[in-house]
Amino acid sequence: MRQIDELERAAARHWQAPETQRLGEWLLRAAQGFTGRANSALPLGDPGVPLPAAVAAVTDWYRRRRLPPMIVVPRPLHDARGHRLDDFLAERTWALRSAPAFVMTAAIADIPRAHSDVQLDPEPAPDWLALYRYRGQQLPPIAPRHAG
Repeated sequence: MRQIDELERAAARHWQAPETQRLGEWLLRAAQGFTGRANSALPLGDPGVPLPAAVAAVTDWYRRRRLPPMIVVPRPLHDARGHRLDDFLAERTWALRSAPAFVMTAAIADIPRAHSDVQLDPEPAPDWLALYRYRGQQLPPIAPRHAG
C-alpha cells in the first residue's frame, strides 16, 4: 500500500485540479466535473476528524460546487473490496465503482532504449491537447488547466 500511496501523492502534484483544499491529509479536488480524478477526494492519511465527519465534509464540499461527492480509494487489485473506507461508504449507500481503474507503471530503467527520447513537460502541449478526447468529445475549456 505504501507504494500506491506514494504514487497517488506524486500524481496529485501534477496537472492538478484548479481548485483544491486539504481536509487533514486528504486532498479535495474540483475541476468543473472534468474527469473523475480531478473531481474526487484523495483519502491518503488522516483526515484530522473522525471518518463520519470527514465523509460529511467531503459531501458538503462537492455539493457546494454542484458536483457529485466522490472519494477515490486507491489500493492493490487483489484488495478490490473490503477496505474500511469502502465499507463505510457502502453502508451509507455511496455507489462503488463497478470495476477498478487500472494504473500501469514501469521503472524508468525498464523503458526500452528505443523510447529513451521521452520528454516530460510541466504541462500538456497544445498539439497533444488537440488530439486528446474526453468521452469521445473535444475537451471542455477547463481541460488545459487540468486533464487527468
